[in-house]
Amino acid sequence: MAELQRALASLGYYQGGDTPGFFGTATQGAVSLYYEHLGYTPPATGGVPMTDVIFLPSLPAKVVAVNGAKGQQPGQPFLELAARGSLALTGELPPAYAAQVKPGLKVKIFDEVTGVRAAGTTADVGTATTITPVGAIVNVGGGSAAASAAESAGSGSAGYGSAGTAGSGNSGGTTNPGATAFIPLAVHPSKPLPAALNGENVLVTVETGQTEGPVLTVPVAAIVTTGSGTSYVTVAGAHGKRTQVAVTPGIGDNGYVQVTPVTAGKLAAGDRVVVSG
Repeated sequence: MAELQRALASLGYYQGGDTPGFFGTATQGAVSLYYEHLGYTPPATGGVPMTDVIFLPSLPAKVVAVNGAKGQQPGQPFLELAARGSLALTGELPPAYAAQVKPGLKVKIFDEVTGVRAAGTTADVGTATTITPVGAIVNVGGGSAAASAAESAGSGSAGYGSAGTAGSGNSGGTTNPGATAFIPLAVHPSKPLPAALNGENVLVTVETGQTEGPVLTVPVAAIVTTGSGTSYVTVAGAHGKRTQVAVTPGIGDNGYVQVTPVTAGKLAAGDRVVVSG
């Protein structure tokens, strides 16, 4: 309660009058003023609903993602906080690659715009979602707005694609009813990322391993992943016939990805595949 009083005082709504830590009439009045300022009806009973507040161990703090939007069921966790004073890096991993990626794998980070190269490890692999964390920065408790989030999807070894940049000015995640599901992937840089990456899209390569022998590979652009996470390639046959072949993607490098046909014999070396884009 004392923390609530200090927060309301820092915002100019509480002028004192109650014993620190005691929710009295002065604190109730400050809470009502704050609710009205935000356009909400103040609580009818004394106190503040626990669903309306969040207490942090230290301030300032920065919210790098709000996994939910007005009128929707929030994602878990609802709020994602950046480490104090640092950049956070997250990305979108196609579900078909989820089994290959786990915390602790080595990661290479590259930004084509600035030329910055860095290294790190995968820190957390989330669960499939269509809610995109836009990475908007929300200052909590004051402090600089310089910290932001550099975002990308896995590429090369584990996955491919792109994610939105941070600092877009939006306050929450967005959801697209027909969007393709993805796996949120958090990356822990080996060293603090330079400020030049603030708001940039970066290329992230996850080193998952190497094959034990020759494998079938196709260009990255030949693989199509559906909303359910199923991947396939389109084989161009004789007389213009095209056949979709379900595949399981594997390790990738230099623009090519290992593929294993779900049904043996449906894809072979020398087959021609359709490349999108």
